[in-house]
Amino acid sequence: MPSAATADTQPSIARIVSAIADDAQNLVRQQIAMFRAEVKQDIRTARTAALQLAVALGVGLIGITLLAFMAAYGLAAAFVQIPLWACFGIVGASVLVASCVVFYLGIQKLEFVGPAKSMDAVKENIQWLTSSK
Repeated sequence: MPSAATADTQPSIARIVSAIADDAQNLVRQQIAMFRAEVKQDIRTARTAALQLAVALGVGLIGITLLAFMAAYGLAAAFVQIPLWACFGIVGASVLVASCVVFYLGIQKLEFVGPAKSMDAVKENIQWLTSSK
């Protein structure tokens, strides 16, 4: 039979279960906080990237426009028998086809940016908590 001193130092089963439940709640809270922090960071990163892409797109459009004018006038100078409007049409169609190809390739590589690691951890912990009961 255990003495009174050892009975007081050993936690009861109710205390152990309560401590486990508290730890599980804390773990879920921490993972939700981590999930929120990752989402905020992803939003900041996406905002910065979108701004940089918009600036690059604007500058690129100016460059493409100037190169297209140069190509059309160069084509008209090289082939005098082709009217200037046809040269602009040839260059415009070429640029349009190239942009469609690049757009298609970009869509194919588009990936979702998200906090997948945190969501997987939260799902795993919820599954563990529900299966342990």
